[in-house]
Amino acid sequence: RYLSLCLQHKAAPGKVVSTELVRGRATGLSAALLSPELAAPVETFLALTTRLLRASVTDAPLFCLLETVAAAPSKLAPLLADQLDWLLSLVSYPRESVRAHAAELFAVVAAAAQDDEEFSTSLRSMHKLAMSNVLEQQHGGLLGLAHCLARRAREGRPPARSEELVIKLTADLLGYLEVAQPVLKSACLSAVSELGRSGPLPAVDGTADQSKPPSLHYVITKLLKTATGKDLPSKIRERAIVASGLTCVGDANLAFRREIVQHFLGASSELDELELQMAAGEALVAAVLGPQSAEARDPWRPDEPSDVPMSPTSSHNPEELLTWLLRQLLEDQLSQTHPKVLQSAGVWLLALVKHCQHLKPLKDRLGDIQGAFMELLTSGNELVQDAASKGLSLVYDSGDEQQRDALVN
Repeated sequence: RYLSLCLQHKAAPGKVVSTELVRGRATGLSAALLSPELAAPVETFLALTTRLLRASVTDAPLFCLLETVAAAPSKLAPLLADQLDWLLSLVSYPRESVRAHAAELFAVVAAAAQDDEEFSTSLRSMHKLAMSNVLEQQHGGLLGLAHCLARRAREGRPPARSEELVIKLTADLLGYLEVAQPVLKSACLSAVSELGRSGPLPAVDGTADQSKPPSLHYVITKLLKTATGKDLPSKIRERAIVASGLTCVGDANLAFRREIVQHFLGASSELDELELQMAAGEALVAAVLGPQSAEARDPWRPDEPSDVPMSPTSSHNPEELLTWLLRQLLEDQLSQTHPKVLQSAGVWLLALVKHCQHLKPLKDRLGDIQGAFMELLTSGNELVQDAASKGLSLVYDSGDEQQRDALVN
């Protein structure tokens, strides 16, 4: 772990290193790892960390190994290609966090280092785990299967959606949306998120009630129903909200983008927790921006441009959807009296100003948005007041000099 912190410092000497085990904590790590001067030390770091993990499997070293290899997979993944059988054994490890890290590390290595035939074998191995009757194997296999497909897409070599193997694997994976077991349902939602942010969700065409094999419309409908299911745990609902938004990121031509946005607007009174409202705000931003969203970037290399390919026939226009959404929030949602609707609208407006301030429709309505936040400041709800206060600051920062003068006056 200390060596990992040293790599962080080398990558960004002027920044405080982070001890949190979270994706994207190490800014500039990818570029640093590719420098010739670090070649030998990094290889030694990988060898030492692997030896440590073979002796005692714990979260921190496994995360650090994953973080390092994922930051420079083209260079470092081949060095762990001979460790894939061992990594596969960790995918069904008793501890959930180890399974999650191992599944993603396996995918990073396999996607970057294997040829098509070897990669197909890896997919089948993950599928076998996912379809077993052992909870740990099912959980790890689900995550591994999704990560493998997502990472291969980021490597620019995604298996064709029409391949029989891909159709079978994704149909079985998406079938877990029906399960009630919390660990497996959560894993399936995480899997959908990874697939959705890296490219078009590999589901077949069909109606909203076609569950076998699951159609894309069915998957979206199921995600939205889960997101607003009051009988479900909050964490499950939150993951479903996130997954709903991320399906819009990898698919510029998603036909259900407006449906997702309308669902959250219509269900704003049912999102009775701040965490759910904030997740829905991020989902709305993802729906508006699509492949232009920061979520399209590789989460292990957040300072690099998105590697999600833009479709040459993309029909998505962020400004058109943003114009419509701002009108709904400013002229409808914020005129409601229901406290949860007002709170949701304030949180969502804040998210849009934070992430979409570069778009013309938002710049054109800065005055209206400022007025809305001023109204929310008079609310008796501290959470709404906090969102309004942050929003006012962002509104001012979003304008040019002439707009700032107008806002002040």
